[in-house]
Amino acid sequence: MSTHFVGWVSRRRNPPIHSFPAAKRPHADNRRVTPTANPPYALHQGLSMSRHLVIGGARSGKSSFAQAMAEAHQGDVQLIVTAEILDEEMRERVAKHRAERPAHWHVTEAPIDLPEAISRLAVGCAPRTESEARSVRSAHPTFVLVDCLTLWLSNILCTQPDTLESRLQRLSSAILAAEGQLVLVSNEVGWSIVPENKLARLFRDEQGRLNQRVAALCDEVTLVAAGLPLRLKGSA
Repeated sequence: MSTHFVGWVSRRRNPPIHSFPAAKRPHADNRRVTPTANPPYALHQGLSMSRHLVIGGARSGKSSFAQAMAEAHQGDVQLIVTAEILDEEMRERVAKHRAERPAHWHVTEAPIDLPEAISRLAVGCAPRTESEARSVRSAHPTFVLVDCLTLWLSNILCTQPDTLESRLQRLSSAILAAEGQLVLVSNEVGWSIVPENKLARLFRDEQGRLNQRVAALCDEVTLVAAGLPLRLKGSA
């Protein structure tokens, strides 16, 4: 893990962790995928709703990949962001993300209450009847993009660590109940050296457990490295 990250966590207990080691580049194979438009609603095609985890290291292209999926969607897009602006560096990062995303997206800030935000935005967004499914809006259920799980985790570890397990359980329930398309972005931080301080080691371990937990719940998992997406789970 980079000395910048380790030192930064040591100095400040409360800010979100926003500097991560670059992930190792995996071997390319024929599982590369590119974002595609959202499929029609299940009543039309017999398809299930989609839960998709996108993981990768710092500057791997994971957020850009997830954003491209959202931009290809023909219905409403709900973006849930988890960052908190606690210093100038994070302020610049947030401003950059705002400039890069479409202005018409609906944005919800959920640095702590992410499960509740997913439940509010991704549950009950699918049509219940054939007539609802025929409408333009329901033909393309809401696309919910969460960016990212890593900042949400660091926010909890730095401010409310005793609530982590209960919040993870609520997150799992929200993901399982999600309708429409739900895409969650997360960091892979376990491919570097062992951090030198206790908080950073705890964060690394909990991030790995969180990724495993969410991956088990999702229909699709994509690893992004060097801007190239590699499908780990789900149909090609």
